Amino acid sequence: MKAGTSYTITRRTANLARYLARERFDVVHVHAVSLFGLDAHLATALARVPLIVTHHSTLEWWRPFWTLQSDVILQMEKWRTTFAVCPYQKAADELRDYGMRSERLVVIPFCADEMRFSGSITLPKPGEPFRLIIPARLVADKGYAQLLEAMAKVRSQLPHVRLTIVGTGPAQA
Repeated sequence: MKAGTSYTITRRTANLARYLARERFDVVHVHAVSLFGLDAHLATALARVPLIVTHHSTLEWWRPFWTLQSDVILQMEKWRTTFAVCPYQKAADELRDYGMRSERLVVIPFCADEMRFSGSITLPKPGEPFRLIIPARLVADKGYAQLLEAMAKVRSQLPHVRLTIVGTGPAQA
């Protein structure tokens, strides 16, 4: 790690720790093994704030991108994380095998169980609309502009697809 990078991480971590302590956050949530994860692990430890980490894939998938920082962050996660949330059991099993305590691992599937919904969804007839809905908080950071651009491309190929966005927030039209 370069000296400038170490200084930047130290400064960001100190600023984040002060902010967390001053604002008295109940919990901090980060996504796993990114460089910012290092800041969050250190800052939440300093501020004594619970930390929840979400893993979106297995460690095996991440191995080609692995760095020394990844090792450090994962070690800190085993020591400091209140809960590690995984999208499927294999990711949780990998973390357990790596030394994460079982009581800290939570599996929350991010995909629908197709068998559970088998036969309950009826596809539209040709020419009828296919409707999608997104109920969410309306803030610019969620990428609604990109979603609308993507929908324009989808609709150029599938003109019967309809999207409804429902919610409130600063990006509300």
